[in-house]
Amino acid sequence: MIDAEAPLLESGGKTDFHYGKIPDFQFDPVKVDRVLRDGEVIKLGDIAITALFTPGHTKGSTTFTMNIVEAGKIYAVAFPNGTSVNPGYRVAKDPSYPGIADDFRRTFHVLEMLKPDIWLYPTTKATTSKPAN
Repeated sequence: MIDAEAPLLESGGKTDFHYGKIPDFQFDPVKVDRVLRDGEVIKLGDIAITALFTPGHTKGSTTFTMNIVEAGKIYAVAFPNGTSVNPGYRVAKDPSYPGIADDFRRTFHVLEMLKPDIWLYPTTKATTSKPAN
């Protein structure tokens, strides 16, 4: 876990500046077994994944990048995170925490500098489509 998010996970969500006192947002605490820093590479066999600190959505939002090989061609892949504003957060007027606007600026700058072949953005809910009648 990126260093800025580790205390939140180990507290079970109780240290979150906005949602920490709301029981519905709390969870069983977990022990972070590895703390990552911005730009650190995680190696899994032949795969290298880079963690990029992209705060805003949370104080420790992290974007991951990696290369994949398909039919002998290398593709850069990015898993962006940090761009959505959580319900109840304030960015400009009476900010939710000091520096939140700068965190979002940093995130958008980091993402702008990436030039992946493939963007894989996370979704928040499963969607299904029905054929039109």
